[in-house]
Amino acid sequence: MNSEIVTYPMHPEQLRMELQFVVEHYLSQGVTACEIMFGYAWGMDYYADDDWDFESIELAKVIGKLQDVEAMGFGHFGFHDLFLKFNDTEFRFCNDSDIHLTYVKWEDIDCFHSRWESLGYQPRESSA
Repeated sequence: MNSEIVTYPMHPEQLRMELQFVVEHYLSQGVTACEIMFGYAWGMDYYADDDWDFESIELAKVIGKLQDVEAMGFGHFGFHDLFLKFNDTEFRFCNDSDIHLTYVKWEDIDCFHSRWESLGYQPRESSA
């Protein structure tokens, strides 16, 4: 069964800092790829049709991919949903400038919860 933690809304630069942290955390764990999906609303322009789906991407290229899509004028990080998936763990960098972390095992996300708590982002359990 999936569980979810949601943070308090952040300033855009804080949200970008957390995206960078997620990328660096998984890279430090030896993870080299993840799945990415551009959600509502920039997905309407990014995807050629209504078939929005996760695509595999090298983890080291996530930030550059985000910057490229923003440069196309399709949307802005923190104002439109961006999903990153690592097996049973999914991060949604939400259009409300918060983060939704959906997971199966607590051990996999303890470092994120602890970090967000220490930074004042008020992570809280939510129904997934």
